[in-house]
This record gives sequence, C-alpha cells and structure tokens, in this order.
Amino acid sequence: MGAQFEEVQRFRQLWVWAITLLLAAGATAYAAGTLFEKYILGALQHKPTAVTVQMFVAMAATAVLWGLMALMYAARLVVSLSRDAVVIVFYPFTREHRVPLVQIARCEIREYQPLGDHGGWGVRVVGGMRTYTASGTRAIMLTLKSGDEVLIGTQRPTEWHRALTAALSRADDL
Repeated sequence: MGAQFEEVQRFRQLWVWAITLLLAAGATAYAAGTLFEKYILGALQHKPTAVTVQMFVAMAATAVLWGLMALMYAARLVVSLSRDAVVIVFYPFTREHRVPLVQIARCEIREYQPLGDHGGWGVRVVGGMRTYTASGTRAIMLTLKSGDEVLIGTQRPTEWHRALTAALSRADDL
C-alpha cells in the first residue's frame, strides 16, 4: 500500500547557500587566475613547483566546493507514513529507516533550534535519539516504547501530527 502521508524537504538555508556559492566562485576565480598565469603569462617557466602546487590546490578546492553544492542540491529528506510505519530516508546519505507504528508510544509537535540543540541540519544519532532535519525549526518527536526518541523536521507539523495520531490509533486497534 502507498504512503498515507508524505513530506519531502530540501536544504533551504539561504545563508548556507550564499556562503558555499561565494567560496565556490572564489575558488573558481582563483583557479582561473592560476591557469591564466601558467598558460598565458608563462609563469611555469620561472617557478614550476609553486605554480603546479598552486594549480592543484585551486582546482581541488574548486571541485570540492562545486561538488558540495551539487550534493546539497540533490539532498532531500523524505518522510512518509505507511500503513504500518514511519519511513525516513535522507537521500543520498542514508538508507531507509523504518519506525514501526507499534513501537511508537507517543508523538508530539516540537520546536527546536537546529544549531543549538543538534549541531545543525542533517542526520544525527546521539545516545537514544535520532534526528532527521533539513530546514526550519519545527518537528515531530516520536517517543518509542523503548525510551528512544526520533526527531523529524517538518514544515507541516499539524498535518503530520494529525495523520500520525490517526495511524497510531488504528495500529492500537489491531
């Protein structure tokens, strides 16, 4: 059976994108300048090691930063509610994580501070708590019967809570 509820989130923090873009653009400009110096101005004839190392560092930094931006663009947090579980996948970083409804003791809407409470967005596992966040400061907290907790970031906390509460009620009736 398909998902009863689903939410897809992406990294939307403008300041993270701005910093990454500025660094990538700077690295690209530096790499272009280094290539210009080597091939157009002929600097390689006078200082081959310095320019070669300089070029390698510039090209590597450029590739890493543009690769990071591509990864951030591709990344998405997909959380769905199936008939018998909450299913969480943070593409391309994690495999599917299923939380069976019968293991959930309660769910509640929670406000959180991503940087202060969890060290940022993404996937975190600390002690008995798993955290899956991509943006924002609102979440659904699942408390499992084992005492472990799962915090799932959401832009639609009320809808999630309503759907999950109804699913938990149906699971209890089984």
